[in-house]
Amino acid sequence: MKWSPWTALGAPTARDDPLQLRQLAQFHAKQRRYARIEGQILADRGVKPWPHKFVRFPLQEFWRRYVALEGYKDGWIGLKLAVLLGFYYGFVPHGYLVRKTENMKREK
Repeated sequence: MKWSPWTALGAPTARDDPLQLRQLAQFHAKQRRYARIEGQILADRGVKPWPHKFVRFPLQEFWRRYVALEGYKDGWIGLKLAVLLGFYYGFVPHGYLVRKTENMKREK
């Protein structure tokens, strides 16, 4: 079975497949790695971690994936994917940014 976000998120045809569980873990590991890289890019650009960004960016990313890119047409899997990617591309990078900013303050 070829990897895709749909099978990684629990497509009904692959629920009990051990390969599918490995793919889901692989999906989350990749997204955490990408989010860390994005957080590093934000820190290098000098972006400040404002509290409103923890709400605005995940919602913005969810809207983009679910509505603008028509994820709703994929049903509950599209919803699940939009929520997860909103979290990984909206929330997690700013968490890394906050952590990096706090570490930089401690080093001074």
